[in-house]
Amino acid sequence: MMEEEENIPFETPTPEADLLFMSPTPEESAHILRDLTWGDHMVATRMAPSRGNTISYFYNLKEAALFFFDDNSGGVSLGSSGAFAWIDLDKFIAWLRDVIGDKELARVLEEHLVEKTVYNDKVEVLRHLLLLRMSQLEPHLFDEDESDEGEEEFGN
Repeated sequence: MMEEEENIPFETPTPEADLLFMSPTPEESAHILRDLTWGDHMVATRMAPSRGNTISYFYNLKEAALFFFDDNSGGVSLGSSGAFAWIDLDKFIAWLRDVIGDKELARVLEEHLVEKTVYNDKVEVLRHLLLLRMSQLEPHLFDEDESDEGEEEFGN
């Protein structure tokens, strides 16, 4: 689980998001946003010259989004601390499709990442597409959080 949650710039769904992805139903969103158990998680690394490497474990799509939108986890040219977010993109896409169940996001990522050869460019595409997809899922995230008493609210 991530130690710090920050406000992520997810906005209301945009026409671009609606053109790229089919809008998920509330049931599909609940499935995509659910918490996973050990063994279904995804691993990424945050590399920083001052602190060394930090391993992050994602147990849901929200945690993956928080990792990629953290100002300290940008690609090579992003992040105020010079941190670098590294993830095996092929495994991440397979995790999205086969474990998370977001076949739409996986499909669009595959289509757009094939055009890029530089890792940093791929991370920028991933961040952009993840932001668009989360803008479609966010309303369902709040609905789910509100129904679970005792759960902390996203972004607070």
